[in-house]
Amino acid sequence: MAKCFLTGIEVALESAYVLDRGATKRALHNLRDRLAALERLLSQLGPKDSVERFDPRSQTTKARAEHRLVCASVAAALAASYPESPLFVTWKEFMSRRPPKFPGSPKPKGRADAGKQDIRNEAVAKPPAGSRKEGSHGGPE
Repeated sequence: MAKCFLTGIEVALESAYVLDRGATKRALHNLRDRLAALERLLSQLGPKDSVERFDPRSQTTKARAEHRLVCASVAAALAASYPESPLFVTWKEFMSRRPPKFPGSPKPKGRADAGKQDIRNEAVAKPPAGSRKEGSHGGPE
């Protein structure tokens, strides 16, 4: 009978386990390679580029920080370095996750929460003629 190193419980040698040091070192080496691949992805695609845009109102060019974009085939190839979690999302999905620049402004069409009722717009909109009873406040009755 042997004793378990961590718990001290006696176990038969036939049912005991030992760490395969070679497999563990290979796994550690593979994890280091994957870490290096993820760090390269962040260094190549993580920073924002300064892009000059023409502003028609002021008739000047302004520098603006923009994300680096990749095509679908490149995203699929690079995502293979870490298949456990999606590393790339579509631009439309990325924009739907972002909070609005101006918190009180209405959401643009196409956002993830665009189907939700916006109370601010309901108060401004006029109901069609004859759709409400005279003196109704619009709430639950």
